[in-house]
Amino acid sequence: YATDHSKYITEPIFKERLVIAMHKEMRGAKELSHLALTHEEILMGQYSKEQEIEDLSVFNNIEFIKYSNKSDTARRMTRMLGDCEIKNARHSEMHYNLMCAGIGAVITTDSAIRQKQYNAENILFFLPKNEESHRMIYIARQHSTDDNPIVKNFIQTAKAYSSLQ
Repeated sequence: YATDHSKYITEPIFKERLVIAMHKEMRGAKELSHLALTHEEILMGQYSKEQEIEDLSVFNNIEFIKYSNKSDTARRMTRMLGDCEIKNARHSEMHYNLMCAGIGAVITTDSAIRQKQYNAENILFFLPKNEESHRMIYIARQHSTDDNPIVKNFIQTAKAYSSLQ
């Protein structure tokens, strides 16, 4: 998103990766399981570049749960996967829960996966080799908050928390 820099200051907080996740019993998942990373590989960030999937057409027969068209994730999903089979839902937590129930695959993030460790043994994770799958998360604040100790503390805490991820 473009930010009016005359009103706001943006500070990078952390980088994250978009990850395709699906229940291992979902239609089409078994055929892709040889390309999947483990939950531990995602948590630790320990995987090789060869495990990233360049040809995303392997997901053409997979039904995805799509985010609201206004979300950054939805725009990136469309640019990465193009026209895929889609079911709509409105909230990322709902997406993840629907995926865990085998309703459809989702685009989620490595940072969200670190937060949601339940049901992980039943989930397949795939890393797209695509520039759209990398993004920086920012905090935007007004210039008038420059000397506000609460805002400064919040930003420091956010940066410290994200470095623990």
